Amino acid sequence: MKRVLVTQSDRKATEEVASVLMEQGFEVEDAHDIEEALQKAKSEPWDLIILDIRGSEAEFFEAFKDVRQHTTSPLVILSGLGQEEYIVKGLRAGADDYLVKPISARVFLAHIFAILRRASQKDEAPPSGVLKCGDLTIDFHRYEVRVKGKPVKLTGSEFRLLKCLAKNPGRVLTNEELVREVQGYEASPQEARDIIKVHIHNLRKKLGLSPENPPYIKNVRGVGYMFERRSSPRKETVNRILT
Repeated sequence: MKRVLVTQSDRKATEEVASVLMEQGFEVEDAHDIEEALQKAKSEPWDLIILDIRGSEAEFFEAFKDVRQHTTSPLVILSGLGQEEYIVKGLRAGADDYLVKPISARVFLAHIFAILRRASQKDEAPPSGVLKCGDLTIDFHRYEVRVKGKPVKLTGSEFRLLKCLAKNPGRVLTNEELVREVQGYEASPQEARDIIKVHIHNLRKKLGLSPENPPYIKNVRGVGYMFERRSSPRKETVNRILT
């Protein structure tokens, strides 16, 4: 049974999220306030941690970064603050996903199941350094990529980009992070976006990656990209709205 820590903006909202998770068989512990939640997040083992932005926004994100340094558990921000600046700050602070309320329980659960699935896949690459996913095979040591057994010629930058994404399945990587990994230098947001956009276009074309043919590279608008290993999330039949 997966163990989940939850805290939201108020008691009612926390209980609402906890109820949806418990109906799906999760063991849920809720926290009365953000301070208690952050302390528990750092000191106890969890399969998933769901937090809301509470109190000072600046202080929250600093505390959130601190939590990320103390745990490898998936961290999700579920908040009514849906402005782009909050989403970007949350993902950059280490969140595995940022969900905006109101959100249907079905969509919420689809994200949760996907995050847990990705977490279980992080250590799948065998000691040989070969990652196989669908028709795609990446040999990290030999710098070789094959699709349906046929070799695909990539540039050094394209291979480094694919390697960075594939080794972080389900995690959104910002354009700036990707430029650092691929090009080895810091770039402005606009420059990074332009550089990575070209490399992603070339990768998709050469590898034939698309939502209909997973794995594929998903664009997260205004942030960056992530490596998605499945074409569709787990379907749920919960008809509720989390607010």
